Amino acid sequence: MYYEHFLIKVYLLPFYVAFHSFGLSEGVPSEKGIAEDAVCALSYIRSNPLTCNSKVIVYGLGLGGAVAIDLVSKFQNEFSGLVVTNTFTNSVDLVCSSLAFMRPFSFVFTEKWDSLSKVKNITSVPILYLSAENDDYIPTSQVKKLFTVSSAYSESETQFSIVKNATHTNIILNDQYFEYISSFWTKFIKPMPSYKPTGAFSTMVPKTTTLYKK
Repeated sequence: MYYEHFLIKVYLLPFYVAFHSFGLSEGVPSEKGIAEDAVCALSYIRSNPLTCNSKVIVYGLGLGGAVAIDLVSKFQNEFSGLVVTNTFTNSVDLVCSSLAFMRPFSFVFTEKWDSLSKVKNITSVPILYLSAENDDYIPTSQVKKLFTVSSAYSESETQFSIVKNATHTNIILNDQYFEYISSFWTKFIKPMPSYKPTGAFSTMVPKTTTLYKK
């Protein structure tokens, strides 16, 4: 089972975002710029007449998971669910998991991606954390730590599962992976109440954006 087949099965319409320098997008990637890209995408969805009243579920893998957590932590009333796959707690923990000697020099990191702190702010959105059993980039312990902190602060459902015989890159080709998502979708995301417009977004691009400024 592949990603597109799964989306069709659960009647989801994907909205893909190519961040700064990813795909055909130009610019130089940075934490601030990528986070702003995500807000612009949400603004588009919530101000487009075709999607403005739809339930929105955020999905992120790897760095995308950190972006998803950042976005939902800021606008959790806009979402009905969050699925995070193979995502790290923060940049320092990720680097030091391979290069422990860097811990005393963590002050040099300008890109923080501190998901461990941000998940504390997500209290009303169901969250599914998934980790590849043989992830060669993101330690499973970091994904589980995100789940543990989420569980302590969330008033909604949070779950954590390990996908057997999967790596960081091939997890999306694993049938068990989609079985976990499908089960979570059916039990916790689908029953979520219909979206009630918050009025937070009134234009396709947030007025405060600096995305297109040179």
